[in-house]
Amino acid sequence: MLESGVLRDDGKAYVLDNPLPPLAIPPSLQDSLMARLDRLLDRLPEVKEVAQLAACIGREFDFALLSAVVSIDDTELRNALEKLTDAGLIYLRGIHPDIKYEFKHTLVRDAAYNSLLKSTRQMNHQRISLALENHFAALSDTQPEFVAKHYTEAGLAESAAAWWYRAGQRATRMAANLEAIQHFEQGLEMVRELDRSEDNIRLEADLTMALGNSIRVIEGYGSERAGELFAQSRSLRRRISDKDGEFPALWGMWGVAMASGDIDKARDYAGEVLALAEEIGDPNLELEAHHASWGTYGLRGDQRKVRHHTERGIELYRFEDHGEYGFTYGNHDVGVCARYSNAQALWLLGYPDQARTRLEDALELLDRHSQPQFVSHGLIHCCVTYMLLGEVDAVREITSKAHPLTIETGNADLAIHCDFSLGWILLREGNVPEGIAKIKKAFTDGLSGSTHYYRSFYLCILADACFHEKLYTEGRGYLRQALDYTDTSSELWLLAEMHRLDAKAHIESGVRDPKPALKSLQTALDISRRQEAKMLELRAACDMFRILQDQGDSKQAYELLAPVYEWFTEGLETDDLRTARTLLGELS
Repeated sequence: MLESGVLRDDGKAYVLDNPLPPLAIPPSLQDSLMARLDRLLDRLPEVKEVAQLAACIGREFDFALLSAVVSIDDTELRNALEKLTDAGLIYLRGIHPDIKYEFKHTLVRDAAYNSLLKSTRQMNHQRISLALENHFAALSDTQPEFVAKHYTEAGLAESAAAWWYRAGQRATRMAANLEAIQHFEQGLEMVRELDRSEDNIRLEADLTMALGNSIRVIEGYGSERAGELFAQSRSLRRRISDKDGEFPALWGMWGVAMASGDIDKARDYAGEVLALAEEIGDPNLELEAHHASWGTYGLRGDQRKVRHHTERGIELYRFEDHGEYGFTYGNHDVGVCARYSNAQALWLLGYPDQARTRLEDALELLDRHSQPQFVSHGLIHCCVTYMLLGEVDAVREITSKAHPLTIETGNADLAIHCDFSLGWILLREGNVPEGIAKIKKAFTDGLSGSTHYYRSFYLCILADACFHEKLYTEGRGYLRQALDYTDTSSELWLLAEMHRLDAKAHIESGVRDPKPALKSLQTALDISRRQEAKMLELRAACDMFRILQDQGDSKQAYELLAPVYEWFTEGLETDDLRTARTLLGELS
């Protein structure tokens, strides 16, 4: 009102010399700012283009970019910016050559922006986006979303979609997964406005696949929405006969089936993945085909095949070539996965020392990574085999490294796995009630998640801890959950251990008739022998030894356990082998 002359300041008060004219007070601050800007631009028409183009860039802008898109020379531009500064509409920050300008308030910027016709705004955004792409490579590389935004406002959907894809990829590499999801979704909005050319279909498939990978990190590896996106990406690839592009989408569908516990479906997908890799004939894809196979066979309990596929994967893997494959395949490093999966198979097959060495290889490879998602995933999965080895210190150290990374990346599933590990540590340290509570809470928190990896493993740990506290009914309930899950998921790798724990519950709860326990232990022995899981066979043989010895049948007890123990050539100081040696020593 002062600027318009309606009011004047006499030094002591505001003075109204004449009656207040109609509409002298604008109905909103936005209208007030627009009126103020209009008056300024009417008085200074030479700054009008500068203010409006600067507003198109954003609330903050720098001289170099503005200079690249205005139609006046640098001297005139500096004069215009000085006038805008004197008028109190913008101010400058920094010192040469890093001076930046900023509209005094976002509403000031909006007022300048809204003073343009839509067609003019679009033309300005096009000029800005082209300048960014062609003359500001460093800025475009570090802020691709800035370029994408201007192409979007310019109405150039094809270029906008491509740049939103680049922005999403960069956010993914920075572990900014929520930001990446937003970028990919905006890219999909753009590409769906385009005609169905082969290039546009390919770009849509890329965006859909990338969105699925980012969603898996946030929602969990078994995310139903991610699985749907992978299926959509595969369908788009098949429309344009792009087998190379179809491969990662099919692999993603396998990964979701695995994580959600549908092992039979995962086995079928793994077969398709392997067949497609062989058809394409690309050794890089062969690596990921073996990746799918060792994951599937590992859960199904075929450790010989796991060993074969992981060793082939270790041979094919090169950090320089495959270190970033996790951004497409499963959000983790395939070389690390091959090593910790190989370690788990080696432990089950009866080679604990070799398993420990392979875990050390996995951790050494993880040290070469800076991507927090890859590191946290690898650490958590190494923990499982360290638990099988009974190495509390290793699990504690690894979990302490992994947990903050799971928070940083927003990965709720891996954070819950950390809680399971912390619960296991408490159990091994003798704080059984608190350990049980920690693991139970992790299961409760994990109900909303979608990853089922190691579900039966943690249920077995929880059941065993309950038996230790004489909570037999509760423990049997968890064991029943594990067995039921095995029935529905075909996750068989720990089935022998479940039957062994069932026998343990019978023995420790005071059931006088040993027949149910012996039956369960015989089942455990049969399964472990069929799976060649020598460590699980050893555990079952030790428990059966105790029952036979209590019945006075020391000869049969010895003949059962001795051959199993004598088979081992390494790991003689692990807990399981020391237990077996002590039992046999009682008969010597």
